[in-house]
Amino acid sequence: MSNRLLPPSVSVLARQVSEAWTAAERRLPEAVARAAHRADPGLAPTLAQLLVVPKGRRVSELERLRTPLVKSTCTVMVRAMERGEEISAFALGQVSLSRVPVNRLLTLAWYGQLSKARRSSGRRSCGVPRC
Repeated sequence: MSNRLLPPSVSVLARQVSEAWTAAERRLPEAVARAAHRADPGLAPTLAQLLVVPKGRRVSELERLRTPLVKSTCTVMVRAMERGEEISAFALGQVSLSRVPVNRLLTLAWYGQLSKARRSSGRRSCGVPRC
């Protein structure tokens, strides 16, 4: 009998991969929050404020900015350009996410496109950090 080490079983490898994915999922919002804070310490509270639904409105400011306009009249096009200016004002291009893997950013973007901007029981969606 030889003293060679046996490779781990498939179930052990699957568990280790699952644990690694879970750990990475937990680190992603914090990594994005740190990058946003480095770019601009006031950015996180500003983004968190987008989740608030103003009085008299049915959706949050984030949802308003996220939802595309459906008509193509001149007035709607002007509103779309104004909305683009509002989004550009956040200067999100300054946030360096080079330490976050590309596939994680794509997943986060995909999730953000499909979800509504909501807060539920202390947990914030869209990777917006706590203020």
